[in-house]
Amino acid sequence: MPAREWPVAGMVALAMVLPALALPWWTVIGSERLVFVGEILGSAWDFGLFGGAYVVRSTEYSTMPSSAAPIDYEAIEGVRPVLLFVAGLTVLAAALGTMAVMRRIGVRQRGRASPSTALLSIAASTLALFAILYTAVFLPVALEGIPGIPGAVAGFSGSDSWWITRGLRYVISWGPGAGWFLALGAAIVFLADGLFSILVLPRWSWRADGRSILAGGRSGRL
Repeated sequence: MPAREWPVAGMVALAMVLPALALPWWTVIGSERLVFVGEILGSAWDFGLFGGAYVVRSTEYSTMPSSAAPIDYEAIEGVRPVLLFVAGLTVLAAALGTMAVMRRIGVRQRGRASPSTALLSIAASTLALFAILYTAVFLPVALEGIPGIPGAVAGFSGSDSWWITRGLRYVISWGPGAGWFLALGAAIVFLADGLFSILVLPRWSWRADGRSILAGGRSGRL
C-alpha cells in the first residue's frame, strides 16, 4: 500500500491535540445537594492553557442566578508559568505532528515511509506525554489553596464532601479536563503511528517488492 495513503493516524492525532489547546486541562466541580431533592447549586472551575473560567450553574431550587466569569491567573501564584510551559510543549507537539503528516503525504515510493517521518511522530508523542505528565505533577502544586474553592483540593484528581447544615451537603471533585484527555489520546496515536512506520511498513514494503520482482520475472519469461 502506498505510504502516501497512511497519514490518517497523524491526522487523527492532530484533530485531538489542536482542540486540546483551547479546552480545559484541569477542572474542579462543586455541588450543593439537598437531601431528597438533589443538586440545588453547582459550580465549576475550568483551567485551560491560555485562560480559565468560573461557572455557576443554578437550578430551580436556588435563588442564585447562573453566571460565568474568567479566572485571573495572575492572582494564583505559579499557575501561569506552568500552563504556558505546557502550552508550548503542546504547540511544539502539534507542529512536529503536522510535519510528519506533510512528509507522509509527500512520500512517493510505494510502501516506504521515511525514517525521519516516524521520528517526527514519536517526538510529537514524547512532547505530548511530557506535557500531560508535567500538568499532573506541577499544576496541583501551583493551585493549592485556590481562592474561592472550598475544601481541601489536593493532588491531580480526587473528591471530598461535607455537611454544610443538616440536610445540605457539599460535594466537590477535581481532575483532568477534556483538553488533558485529548492530549493523552493524541500522544498515544502519534506513538502508534511512529512505531507502525518503523516496524510494520518496511515488512509490507519488502513483500510488495518481492511480489513485483517475481511478477516481472514471470512476464519476462512470457
